[in-house]
Amino acid sequence: MVGRLRERTRARSERARGAFMVEAMLMLACLLIVLAVVMAAFGAAWTQGARTDRAQQAMTLAQQTAERFAADPAQVPPLQEEGGYTVRCEVEPEPRAAGTLLHATISVEHEGAEAFQLRATRYLSADGAQGTSAEGGDA
Repeated sequence: MVGRLRERTRARSERARGAFMVEAMLMLACLLIVLAVVMAAFGAAWTQGARTDRAQQAMTLAQQTAERFAADPAQVPPLQEEGGYTVRCEVEPEPRAAGTLLHATISVEHEGAEAFQLRATRYLSADGAQGTSAEGGDA
């Protein structure tokens, strides 16, 4: 009888060890799945942050160019490179009875794609009076 009891106890402990191994493997699989989801979320957040940084830089460059255009349109080059960005400023004059209205389209490109566009105007009167305005948004 004692022998049978020992055999039963040994069989139960082997089953318990096997069950523990299965539970440990399941827990490890769940942990790996959660880790993969968290890493994907961090990757997406990093990508979005980098995209936002590029858009902010493009917007800043366009605004700076618009401010230079408002100060003196002749000093703004039609094409300039700055920190991996290409800034284009296309100016179209519109003659008026008392002066000229200058329309500037300022576009900023990064890696060949337009990142931001801004439109600005400046009025140059024949007698020296001036006026400016700007509007813009994402490309």
